[in-house]
Amino acid sequence: MSVEAEPTGGDQFGLPGSGARALAPTPTWSFRPRPKVASDTKVAAREMVNAAKRRRAAPVRKVFVRTDMEDPAPLSQLARIGGRGGAVAIKLYLALLWRCSSAPFHTDKPARAWASLLALEEPETKGALRISAALKTLEAANLITVNRLPGRNVVTVLDESGDGSDYQLPSTEYYLASMKGSSGQEQARRNRYFKISSRWWTEGDLQTLKGPGLIMLLILLAEQGGDDKLFADGGVGKGVWFSTTVFPARYRVSHKTRAAGTRELLTRRLLIVEREALPDVPGSVFARRRYRNIYKLINPPSDDVPDGT
Repeated sequence: MSVEAEPTGGDQFGLPGSGARALAPTPTWSFRPRPKVASDTKVAAREMVNAAKRRRAAPVRKVFVRTDMEDPAPLSQLARIGGRGGAVAIKLYLALLWRCSSAPFHTDKPARAWASLLALEEPETKGALRISAALKTLEAANLITVNRLPGRNVVTVLDESGDGSDYQLPSTEYYLASMKGSSGQEQARRNRYFKISSRWWTEGDLQTLKGPGLIMLLILLAEQGGDDKLFADGGVGKGVWFSTTVFPARYRVSHKTRAAGTRELLTRRLLIVEREALPDVPGSVFARRRYRNIYKLINPPSDDVPDGT
């Protein structure tokens, strides 16, 4: 991969070179401070884990996070909503993908239950109203449909791209595309995905992250590993580095949001940022030394099983 760089960092987004792969001793998931959440939130998360049977991590297509098109990805669109409404909508959609990760991809859980899972204040009243507002936001973004019936709402998840198409498991679609060889490359690319371990929920991290921290967490999760790889067992993920030019175009996230989100993940000891010197400019003795930041997410242990087993 070609690399452009500025003195303050790189300007492509990819994996570090072989010289940066050796990891120094670092803190792991077990040593970080735990966020404080209500007991009802922990109970709701545990019920979700039990309902998921063998699946302990929810697949999320990368098109939810990043875009190669003119229109921004759904994550960026939701992040633009004022106040905390955007963060609530993002968390609710992730929770719906977790809950509805098997056919028929719908659920009728009440708003108060989602409010408890998301650690919203007063889940029976104010929290439930915020969930209702988030459902309307997700509906408008073509990420879900809501069938409003007497006494209950049936929520069906739609494709993460926001194009309104029916949801199918990305692992299945990716496999079918890969079987087509070169003719299925575009379909395979569209169905590339990452996984969100249930530990992010049961430990209270997703519920308590603010908007910028949540956005950066999802970007790092999407970029750090392959489609079907499990998390390292409470260890450090692959290093990624951000481009000062490509990053805004790909994620449509402001520098302010990126900086605030990075700080939050660092404060929570969920992220390591290392400085890496780039090779000297050939033939120049006086060229200014260039550096880039390498971001390494600290991943939770996962007891998920590989897709297709």
